[in-house]
Amino acid sequence: MTADELSIGTRQGGAGDIGGNVGGVVTDPSAPVNTGAGQQINYLGSYYAIHTLAADDELSSRRRPYGVAGTVEQIVRLRDIFVEPPGFAELAERVRKPGAAIVLSGMPGTGRRSAARILLCGSEGTPTPLRELSPDDLLDSGHLSAEAVAEGEALVVDVADVDDETFARLEVELRRCRALAESRHAHLVVIAHARQAELVLEDWHGMVVDLLRPDPWRVLTAHLRSGSMILDRRKVREEDRAVFEHLPLREVARVAGNLLRDRQRDDIADRFTRAVAAFVDHSDAVSALVAQRAGVEDRTLLLAAALLEGGSVDATFFAEEQLKESLRYRAEDPDHRLAQTGIVDRIARLTLEGTTGSRLRISDEGRVAFNQPAFGAAVLSHFWDAYPDLRAEFADWVGRFVESRRLSAGEGGLIAARFAEQVARTGSIHDLSKVVQAWALHGRDDLRELAVRTLETVLLDERSGNSIRSYLYKNSRNRKLPTRLGGVMVRVCATALLEIQPRQALIRLRWLSDHPSSTGLEARRAIVDVCADNAMLELFLTVLTDRERFDGTLFRAVVSPVRLTGGAPAPLENPRFADLVIGEWQALLADASDADWESAVAPWLDRHATLVSTDDSIAELMLGAIVALCANDVRRLAQLYRMTGARLRDPAGNATTDRRAAAAAVIQAVRTAVNCPASAPSAEGEHS
Repeated sequence: MTADELSIGTRQGGAGDIGGNVGGVVTDPSAPVNTGAGQQINYLGSYYAIHTLAADDELSSRRRPYGVAGTVEQIVRLRDIFVEPPGFAELAERVRKPGAAIVLSGMPGTGRRSAARILLCGSEGTPTPLRELSPDDLLDSGHLSAEAVAEGEALVVDVADVDDETFARLEVELRRCRALAESRHAHLVVIAHARQAELVLEDWHGMVVDLLRPDPWRVLTAHLRSGSMILDRRKVREEDRAVFEHLPLREVARVAGNLLRDRQRDDIADRFTRAVAAFVDHSDAVSALVAQRAGVEDRTLLLAAALLEGGSVDATFFAEEQLKESLRYRAEDPDHRLAQTGIVDRIARLTLEGTTGSRLRISDEGRVAFNQPAFGAAVLSHFWDAYPDLRAEFADWVGRFVESRRLSAGEGGLIAARFAEQVARTGSIHDLSKVVQAWALHGRDDLRELAVRTLETVLLDERSGNSIRSYLYKNSRNRKLPTRLGGVMVRVCATALLEIQPRQALIRLRWLSDHPSSTGLEARRAIVDVCADNAMLELFLTVLTDRERFDGTLFRAVVSPVRLTGGAPAPLENPRFADLVIGEWQALLADASDADWESAVAPWLDRHATLVSTDDSIAELMLGAIVALCANDVRRLAQLYRMTGARLRDPAGNATTDRRAAAAAVIQAVRTAVNCPASAPSAEGEHS
């Protein structure tokens, strides 16, 4: 097999070196992943986004959990499709020195995030635990806590997608993070845009490493290898090669996914043509077509067909009518409807001069489609770009037409997805917010579901993720937020945002839980569900106690005795975490009335009684926690003694053997705590 052939074989790095006084150049980090802060998907079934808080089921060792840590499986998967360039091992050696810090710089699509993860986690053996920090992690709490960096930890701080204003605010925190990493002998990689790297060169002299775009063919090889596929690129058509070689890495991954799904036995050249068809640049052809079709009704048909591509002829017709209404267009002295050309004939006549055949076609199933893949998407992009002053009207059109009863469920989803793409591409978040609110308030379940899906899509897009996180934060703090829209916010925070930024998700859910409407109840339920995970439970404590407005009711619902003794491992089995939880419970009960204190402690006694017969080790931990709730206060210990004595006597005769045994154990623990002998209690002891 020749060097020009893509095959499953030995990995080879690209040309280049790493070194120099100022920084270095990695010419081929072959890292086929998306860029951006949002969830990243390689279209082959694996997530490159790091979206779990801990690498295993154990509670993390940090007091203040920030960011997200990757699982072993995710890093191992990344290793399988990562090709190390020459000199990469030397750079990794440099990064792994205690207190080391570098800035990985480059344009989008150069594999910075993938390279950072492999640098810190290693390319073989058990991956080093990794934690990723977002800009919001650094800014949400005012500044990065000194406790946020653990001894010897591997950290990635991704600031590549923030705007210049946010980056200016982050510079102080980046310096602080670097100082913390150095003092804690940690390992820090900052991912930055090339423009940002120029701004930090003075402070990070000798630490900036520039990553250039890798060879896309070698990136494709790595992806195809994972699917046991080989491809001889000599058989690929020249025009398809030209398209492919200019794609960013996230699109290279999509091409690989298309090839792996399309395993038909026809010519490989045809398969590759289909795989890259969606990435052909049609902008010039679209511009020419729009220029020739200067009439409003030609353009409204073209735009409606692009939005509804794959939908029915009827839906396309009514979409065009709604578009005209949203644009407030009405033809002067129109002919009678029957004197006008029908939509089928109009579609057939939508041609570009100098070419044969219409740009549009109607399938045998009555579906409208463009004759070239991705041409419809190019049409939408053209109109959204050419008429920024009409984007609000386009959004109104999308919102109103989806609300109509003229669409199938599938057609509504197509429209929402295409609208989301234009919002993410142009940053028109205000237009999105109006559509989402209209769908959420409409009252129909299908529209509310579309509102959630559309928000999630734009949130997970690297181009718009930061803006949507800010949008969610602003709405979560809006006490006048409509109830139905609040429900949408809760759903998005508890699902998509939780996956990519759990700390931010909990902060927003925490604000939403304060709402007096059913939104507050939904947010509380979501927090309880989310905290079924041990790491998320610890993160919740950080988020809750970071806030001045401590919500005792929410705290009791989330950090209940049942939750603390459930799971494998149970949270109480972690001594450090148990101390943290008991400390918060002590603070909660410090000023409670006797009645409120007994009401709060009673569930602990009930849970202990249940555990006595099922799990001796956890029951013992629970017993220690119950006594600790008294905070060495003799008055509270006496109150606990009396409560337990009442349970032991139980005049109603309902006390089981286990309940009596549990009560006796608590009484003995109280005696031990106050250094009383293990004899029957005196009258004075019971009332002290």
